[in-house]
Amino acid sequence: MRYDKEQTKTATESAYAEVISYNRKNLEKELQNEDRQQNRQQNRTKLREEDI
Repeated sequence: MRYDKEQTKTATESAYAEVISYNRKNLEKELQNEDRQQNRQQNRTKLREEDI
């Protein structure tokens, strides 16, 4: 199958958009995981302090 320049450009831009979308979703998940981990750590520290 032969693509002309415009089709190639469109396919490339579409691929870039997909990668950016995936990366954005992945970053959001990573940030949420970091927040949860920090909250868990703070809660553990708080519980230890209350026990003392």
